[in-house]
Amino acid sequence: MARRCGHFKISIAGVLVLGVSTLTGCTSESKGDPPELASGFCWGAFSRPLVQKYLTPDSKVSTKVDSPFDLYNGKAYRSCLVYADGNTVFSASAERIDTGGAPVEESVTWKTATGHRKKRINVGNVGAMAKNTAVSVITCTPPSSFNPSKTSPPKSEKNILLRVDLRPADKGAQSDADVISLLRDFVNFTQGSFDCQPAR
Repeated sequence: MARRCGHFKISIAGVLVLGVSTLTGCTSESKGDPPELASGFCWGAFSRPLVQKYLTPDSKVSTKVDSPFDLYNGKAYRSCLVYADGNTVFSASAERIDTGGAPVEESVTWKTATGHRKKRINVGNVGAMAKNTAVSVITCTPPSSFNPSKTSPPKSEKNILLRVDLRPADKGAQSDADVISLLRDFVNFTQGSFDCQPAR
């Protein structure tokens, strides 16, 4: 809450006396409150306060989410986006990937996903990040109900690529630590959703 103070004049007139009195007054000015996300936004995978702090006060917030969070009995890709006034502030995606039999770090899929993200991070089996973006791969075993022929695309790959992006308007480098924390949330959530190997 900000306070704005200034001076203003009040004239007091009488039959015999005419005076001018200067008073000092303050008015209250509010910057508005940050909008609140639903408690289960984006599958309930992420820290709500951590994402909310990147929403500008009084902005109109909306979300777009692929539900349920299931990479085996339907689509092999799921994503969630949080918008503020139509602009993407936060996004998360999970995808089963094909490494062509190569180690994850040597696969074309991983190199494409990481791009110039050369900074390695200790999240999942392998992780990397750049400013405001972090990616990781974990290994999970498909459930017994999984039928590759009924999944689009029809893949049985065990590696899952997780990605988190923050696009803050004015937080600068502060988001680097936060995006890693959010990716760690995502890894923990995904490991709890499927039969996954512990991270190395």
